[in-house]
Formats: sequence, structure tokens, C-alpha cells
Amino acid sequence: MNELLRMSDRLSIPEDDLIVVNKAEMMKSGVYTPQGRLFEVLGIRGKHRVVREIACNTVVVGGAIRALENLLGVDANWSPEIVRGSSSANRPTLCLFGVGNGGASEQFGSVVAPKTWQYELKNPIPLRRTTASTPSGSESAKYFGKVFEASANNWYFKEFNETPVIKTCLKNSSNPDADGTEVTSRITDEQGANGIETFAEIQIKLNTSDVREYYENMGSTISARYNEIGFYVGAKVGNEYTNVRLYSTVTFNNYDVSTPVSRTLVYRVYSLL
Repeated sequence: MNELLRMSDRLSIPEDDLIVVNKAEMMKSGVYTPQGRLFEVLGIRGKHRVVREIACNTVVVGGAIRALENLLGVDANWSPEIVRGSSSANRPTLCLFGVGNGGASEQFGSVVAPKTWQYELKNPIPLRRTTASTPSGSESAKYFGKVFEASANNWYFKEFNETPVIKTCLKNSSNPDADGTEVTSRITDEQGANGIETFAEIQIKLNTSDVREYYENMGSTISARYNEIGFYVGAKVGNEYTNVRLYSTVTFNNYDVSTPVSRTLVYRVYSLL
């Protein structure tokens, strides 16, 4: 069910950090900012990450509105309904992710394109499901959006694995698909001649219990899978999140969790390309 990795996914590693971005496709899409890309980290080779691009995200209307609210410091005349929690005065930030199994059919290769006007994943499913009051494991404090359904507790959201990092890089890499030199001081005309890019990089992790525990609790792992990831904004008040709204979503071919598997993903949001 998982996509097969070709040898070319692992070889021909440049000296730069190997984040592959299909910039030509991004330009053809007509969407310049914000633009997100989702990558899977396959491993480390020397000092560099080996990654494989999964898909480009779709920023939904809630995310587009939120970006303008943050930019201008005002509230929009209308926003999509809140997915979880109630409204609060705290300004929400991009902080949570969730998964679903409505992004593709069970037949491999049939991916459903997101709609920009959707306010939630096509079929959200819990990351964790248990009759206990809290999830087990070292990441138990990272789960939110608990709902008691069908005689068990379901957690629909998980915090990012690390604090997001905002970077600016020169477009000076010998490999056009890899990152150039990270900017740490004023950019000269000579350095900026080939262009620059600015992005936020977010790392998320799915451990061996994520998603699979839900299917186990429901009584079957035969077709245990997820094929969509949503990124959400929210405002943390105490130990809970309010104002949770969908910012963007990615759909892709089914990812099989019928056997325990962990996964590290990198999500980049570009504001300058």
C-alpha cells in the first residue's frame, strides 16, 4: 500500500540539505504565497537529510483568512466554523495536525483533491483511541481534541514535534532542487542576484501507536491507513486548544499502518519563493 522507494530516492545526494522542492510545479499552480510542501524524511546521509516529496498542500479558505488576520492585526468579517473548542481572545497560531482516511480510495492511486472551501478533512479519524483517560507513551501530552465517542476517548490532534523554524536561503545551490546557503546577515546585491526564499519549517512525527491504535480499538487493522493530513491553527488556553480551524490539507496515496510503523514528516510553508 505504501509507495515504493526507488534507488534514485536515496542516491545522488548533493552537498546541500536535500529538501526537494518542485518549484516549476509551484509556479504553474499560480499560488505563490503561502505555499506549503510536505516531505517524508527517509534517513540521514552524512550531515544531510534524505527526503522524498509527498505533495503540495491546499491552503483552504480558513488558512487564507488567518494569514491576512495575522498580517494586518484585524479580524475578518467572516471565518469558517471552529472545528474544536470555543472562541477566545487569544490569537491562534499554526500548531496542530490531524489525519483522515478520506483523501484516497482503498484502491492505490486514486487520490481525492482537496477543496479550498472545506473547513475540515474529508474524513477525520483519531490519531489515538483508548478507554483510558490519557494516551499512553512518552508523547501523551502532545494529544488534544479529545472526544468521547463509541465508548472510548478519541484524540484528533497532535502538537508539532518541534518548535517551527523560519529560515531565509539564497538560491545559490548547484542543485536547483536543494536548499541554498541560509541567510544569517544582511543580503548583498550580489548574493540576492539569483533570488532568495523564505519559509517556515515544521516537523511532525507519527509514532507506532498513531492511527493504528484507532483501528485496533475498532477491531480491525486489515485496511488500517491514512491518506490525508490537515494542519490546524489554534490558541492554547491552559491545557487545551480553542479556536481550532483547518489551515491547509494534503491528500496522498494510502499509507499503510496495518503493521506498527513510525514516520517523520517535514512541512514547509513558503512566503517568498
